[in-house]
Amino acid sequence: MTKPLRLFSRHGLLLTILATAGLIALRYQKLLAHLAEPICMECYRDGIKTYLNAIWHARFGSSATWFEGMNYPYKEHIVAATELPGLAILLKWLTPLFPTLPDYIYGITHLLILLSILLCAVFLYLIFRGLRLPVWYSVPVAIGLTFLAPQNLRFVPHLGLAPPFVIPAVIWGLLKFHQKPSWKVSGFLGLVVFVASMLHFYFFAMTVLTITGYLFFALFQPEEKKLTPGNQAFREKKNFIFFLPKSLISRCQLLAPHYFLMVLLPLAFFLFWLILNDPVTDRSPKPWGFLNYMAQPESVFASLEFPLYKWINDHWVRFERVSFEGWAYIGIVADVFILVAVFRWLFSRFQKNLLGFFEPDERRFFYPLLGAGIVLLLLACSFPFVIPGLEGWLDHAGMLRQFRSTGRFAWVFYFVINVVALAGLFHLLSAWRRKAAKILCFGLILSALTYEAWVFTNNQFMFHGYEQVPELMPGKRFTDQLDLDFSKYQAIIPIPYYNVGSNNFGAPGGQTSIQQSLILGAQTGLPVTGAMLTRSSRQQAFRQLQLVNQPYRMPAVFEDYPNDKPLLLLWSKPFSEDDEKRYGHLRQEAHLLHETERWSFYEIDLAAFQRRIEQRKVEVLEAKKAKKLHRVSGFLSTDSVENFVFQNFDNQSAAENVCLGNGAWQGKAGDLNTLFSGSLPQAKAGNRWHVLAWFFVNEDRFSQTLIRIREEDEKGRKLQEKAYMPGHQAVEYDPR
Repeated sequence: MTKPLRLFSRHGLLLTILATAGLIALRYQKLLAHLAEPICMECYRDGIKTYLNAIWHARFGSSATWFEGMNYPYKEHIVAATELPGLAILLKWLTPLFPTLPDYIYGITHLLILLSILLCAVFLYLIFRGLRLPVWYSVPVAIGLTFLAPQNLRFVPHLGLAPPFVIPAVIWGLLKFHQKPSWKVSGFLGLVVFVASMLHFYFFAMTVLTITGYLFFALFQPEEKKLTPGNQAFREKKNFIFFLPKSLISRCQLLAPHYFLMVLLPLAFFLFWLILNDPVTDRSPKPWGFLNYMAQPESVFASLEFPLYKWINDHWVRFERVSFEGWAYIGIVADVFILVAVFRWLFSRFQKNLLGFFEPDERRFFYPLLGAGIVLLLLACSFPFVIPGLEGWLDHAGMLRQFRSTGRFAWVFYFVINVVALAGLFHLLSAWRRKAAKILCFGLILSALTYEAWVFTNNQFMFHGYEQVPELMPGKRFTDQLDLDFSKYQAIIPIPYYNVGSNNFGAPGGQTSIQQSLILGAQTGLPVTGAMLTRSSRQQAFRQLQLVNQPYRMPAVFEDYPNDKPLLLLWSKPFSEDDEKRYGHLRQEAHLLHETERWSFYEIDLAAFQRRIEQRKVEVLEAKKAKKLHRVSGFLSTDSVENFVFQNFDNQSAAENVCLGNGAWQGKAGDLNTLFSGSLPQAKAGNRWHVLAWFFVNEDRFSQTLIRIREEDEKGRKLQEKAYMPGHQAVEYDPR
């Protein structure tokens, strides 16, 4: 092993810091100019949740671990409740000492992410200098890769995923460990895993899998020997990268204690703190998205933001649209390097080493690192589960299924391939004899990287403005405008209602209702019955949605309320006809407290829910008495003519779950099942119709089953077909 570089150039490191800080100040000057003001990067969903949940947790939470500001009356782990959970916990600890600190959460959050951008450039610079690349080259490529990093796109929707320094910090730690294994370096990597996981738990999977993959491939990497075409070793092994080493057991013994410090110790902490200590037993073990939120080759090796790929898309190969989660463009420099390395290897008929332009010791670092990056790239593409016929393998993926947005794992490949590419191209070009050609190619590399980074930072999906929400501004806060004793209420019901996170039942709500209810909660300490969570309880979501559906039964969630205090209904405007139709009943038996152009407040006591049910019964009886309802085939109908068909499935008494009557229909998902065969009275072929049914959904993902309903004519020809998910169409929830 060659002797590691002991001292990096202080001038180069200082230049990296100053240049990156200057570019950050230029790019985010408006943000930096208003750090003390409540300015949001994203004001409606996950973005504003990051700020406001941290405020609520710091001021009103009863513990550092559990968040109680959403999904009332249930508590949720802070990791699932907000982005940047570590910041929320730190704020919770410091607020008793500095009571006004939560007011500055906006500026603190923004500074944290901007600092992480600076740290990304620093770690990349240290990596390139650790590989003995010159300062004049290391500084610009480190800065360029920092601003081209795909995580910059997360500054708006997912603040916890925005810090880009995590993967470079892991790569630098692995480089130091390769150069000289030590407890100090292992401890550093373990600290990175822990800190990164407290930013967003997806980083736990990324860092652990990167470290594990690297060490796994390093275990099976042989000691390189000089092979010539004339010796036996060359004829037998040629240029294969990995084969079982003789010293495998001794290597395992050497790495095991370091692996414990790097990975197993943080894993043990999160296993106890996050999983074994969890009172919720019905979180979704197989959340939806693993085969949808993934990367594809065109989202990694190309980008329609750049003219070259637009031309290819228009005149050569049409790129498929890829989920935002899969965007991880590696840059044209890395693309060119991959082509150069592969063709160089192929044209030599596999005689040359794939990474032959590196010194042997550097190859021993890059091969395991590249192996780990490629494995994570395959995972980012949901491989092998995306292969037709292998989807069932996902059932055996264990906890990996929880990281359903697999496209994010391509971020590891972005940093790995660019570190290899930019170091490799430097060594390749340095071997050229023609100075003019070298200068030209180095200029092209730096120019291409700079251009792409500039275009990327001005991407249309990156936020250029910063919003001020009226209710966050002094004099316009809810607490400034309302003369209410908020302590008399136990929770806020936001309308339009939102409940996101169970992967079973849900209500998207409205952007304004999410925003305003979280602001009201942070200003008053009242919890919100709505939820913007992650992998939350199925039963809890069921009970919460029953709270806001049409009057039918007393909501089961009341059984879990700690008291009989009334609820505060926050009705956000503007609202649509659909919102009025779905939630308007909540204003019956409710008392209007205050109304503005942006919102209305109502007080609802718990007994009002029973009164609305009774009122609904009275309305039916009065309609019957006034002959507005007609008895048709045993039912009360608004039309005297039979225009519906009722099927009770009582003849299928063998069904496992029966709601009403003696039987129920059940079938195999994926099969074409006939629910009804016959003609619909008073209907013409192809007309609109309603299908009303009770669905059994008390198992994970049952409510997410996609149901396709097809209408056919007497000859079996399709007239129309619609698709629905019960969890999105439900109008009633019955806990039976």
